Amino acid sequence: MGAEEDRWGLSMLHRCGLRLTGAENQDIRLLIRMTRRRFTAINESGNPLLSGLCFLAQKYPSIRNTMLALAGTMRSWPASITGSNTSGPAYTAWLPIPTDPHNSLQQPANSVPSSTLLRYQSALADLQHKIATLDQTAQVEEDEVVELLGSVLVLICAGFPSSSGPSAKSADWALHISGIISVIDFLDPRVVDCAGDVPRLAREIAAYLDIGAFSLGRVGWRDRGVRLAWLKWKIAPPDVMAPTEGSDNGFSPTEIITGYPRSLVTIIAALSAVLESGGLPRGYGEEVDLLVRETVIRLYERTCEISDDYPPPVARPYNQEGLTSMKEDLFSKLETILTLWRHPSIPPHFSTQLSLALTTTWEIMRKASLIFLWRGGFQTSVLTPLTSSRASTTLKFIREILVGLHALINMYDEQRITIMNVMTWPVVVAANECGADIGLQKEITALLRGMHLRFSVHHIEHILLLLQELWRRVRVNGPSVGVQGGIHQSGLPLACDENRTSLEAVSQDMRFCLPLY
Repeated sequence: MGAEEDRWGLSMLHRCGLRLTGAENQDIRLLIRMTRRRFTAINESGNPLLSGLCFLAQKYPSIRNTMLALAGTMRSWPASITGSNTSGPAYTAWLPIPTDPHNSLQQPANSVPSSTLLRYQSALADLQHKIATLDQTAQVEEDEVVELLGSVLVLICAGFPSSSGPSAKSADWALHISGIISVIDFLDPRVVDCAGDVPRLAREIAAYLDIGAFSLGRVGWRDRGVRLAWLKWKIAPPDVMAPTEGSDNGFSPTEIITGYPRSLVTIIAALSAVLESGGLPRGYGEEVDLLVRETVIRLYERTCEISDDYPPPVARPYNQEGLTSMKEDLFSKLETILTLWRHPSIPPHFSTQLSLALTTTWEIMRKASLIFLWRGGFQTSVLTPLTSSRASTTLKFIREILVGLHALINMYDEQRITIMNVMTWPVVVAANECGADIGLQKEITALLRGMHLRFSVHHIEHILLLLQELWRRVRVNGPSVGVQGGIHQSGLPLACDENRTSLEAVSQDMRFCLPLY
């Protein structure tokens, strides 16, 4: 097999011994190529999404059908995405993004073959049957867990919203994630742990997608709120979050797919949960979940332990009267945690170019997390001012983030390093702060269009519509019209969004529910 096929991981078809017809063979080859481009962030680390599934597909027809269904949908993607030529167009190339949200939602979808729809129906019906069987079974066998979560893992990837359906249906992916988490909650964690790499990967990816910061529009959807799965399931608890110096063991399958170090995901999950639970003085509630509080405190203690020049933490008791000071303290701790966070060690066998891409990416993610914290999440009006010091630092970070993103785009075009495919969230965090700067808006729009063209991130079209509407509202309202929010003494913006000038408000008004992945 040629070097090109090996580079895309097609040799796994021969190793797994999966028996396919000629047409099915072509579909699975397309699936492997596209998962390497769309669902693999850290290169030189294999293809964890499909490496285990290809072997399981021999034994479980439901997994085979689900993989073929996902591959079939990719046949309707643009030829520039699915073709064997892996070079990407220049990211400044024009991609027609309609400015009228009503017209954009009425565009006809690319036709999907009837055989693909039949496979989907078969896979979903089989999955529903297995879930119903679980409800009637006292003890779930390991084989059942493997087959169930193997199908779930593929359906997670297939469940992202397309660019052509009605906006109300864009919440389907959130419903899938919520249902998947309910199923995993029902299973014995020990059985999932022992069932192999694929079930564990499905659990971690579902927990990652449950994090509220990585989505827009979920607040207004009944029964689709976040479940704190990443923290509750202890995917990467604070006690083991420190990077191992000189480690040559590489990265976990979840890190290879998402690009985010698990230690940073734990911080973002805690940060997101604090904001969503009203853990900061923003009017969204009074109490912070005990699990979230304990996680933040332990993250802070662990950060201080591994930092050479930071004083050890001092325990501070809180009572009901001290609730506000507790919220301020959580905010301060999260800021310290992100400021002192260190990225994982990079295996020595990685190429210099990939190592540079990873360190660039992780620094972008860290800075985006700080900006997200200072803003108070996507629920806070972008017209609410930050403190002067944080405002200047935010602008500095945004420019550094954009420089890094341009570098990552070039690394994909020149060296096929694909980690730019997971940078939707940092781009949106930066875009959220650019309502008054037309130059930065154009730059961000070009970056998002470039991601859409290279990696077929379909929901970027909807994200662009949201950003255009947010920027329009900022122009109409201006920085001093009707905004009653202010700055809390802790430095956190106080929430007030009378003019609906937050990205979350825009998402709800336009009825979008989108992942930022």
